[in-house]
Amino acid sequence: MDTLKSVLFENPLAIYVVLALAEVVLAWMWYTRRDRRLVRWLLVVPAAGLVVALTAWLVVTDREKIERNLKDMAAAVVAGDFDKLGSHLDASCYAPVGASSIGRQELLDRGREVVRLHHVRQIKLESIDTAIAGPNASTLLNTRIYLSNFITDSISITWKMQWGKRDGQWRLTAVQIDKPAMLADFRSP
Repeated sequence: MDTLKSVLFENPLAIYVVLALAEVVLAWMWYTRRDRRLVRWLLVVPAAGLVVALTAWLVVTDREKIERNLKDMAAAVVAGDFDKLGSHLDASCYAPVGASSIGRQELLDRGREVVRLHHVRQIKLESIDTAIAGPNASTLLNTRIYLSNFITDSISITWKMQWGKRDGQWRLTAVQIDKPAMLADFRSP
C-alpha cells in the first residue's frame, strides 16, 4: 500500500511514462489505420495524465507533511526563531545524551546557544528517508549546515528522528545526531 501511495501521490513519474508510451502506441495505430475510434482514446490518455497530476498535486501525504516540517524547522533555525522550531516538537521530545537524555526545553536552549555562537547561515536538507508506521514515523536526515563562526565553513550532520502524529499533526518526539558521532552528546559550547 505504501508503494502505491508513493507512486500515485509522491512520485507519479512511472505512471506518466506508461501513459506516454500508451499515447505513442495509440498515435502509431491511428496513423497506420486512420480509425476514428482511436482518436477518442488519443484524448483519454492525456486526460488520465491530467487526473494523475491533479491528484498528486492535491493530496499531501504524511511523508510530504514531515518533509515540509523539516524544511520549516531548518528555516526557523536559520532565522533564529526557536518558538517556531518548538512548535514542531512534541512536549515529550527528547534527545539521548550518553546514558541519559535531555528534554524539549533544554534541547531548544542548547540549539539557541549553538546558533548564537556559530551563526548558522544556511541548512541544506540533502536527503530525507522517512518510514511511516501508523501514527509513528522515523526519519534519517542528512544535512549540510553552513556556519560563519566555526572551524570550517560547513558541517555535514546525519540525524535520526522519531515522529508522532498528534491531533493530525506530525510532531518530533525524539532526535539524535547519528554522524559525526562526536556531536551526538549535545554538549553545550
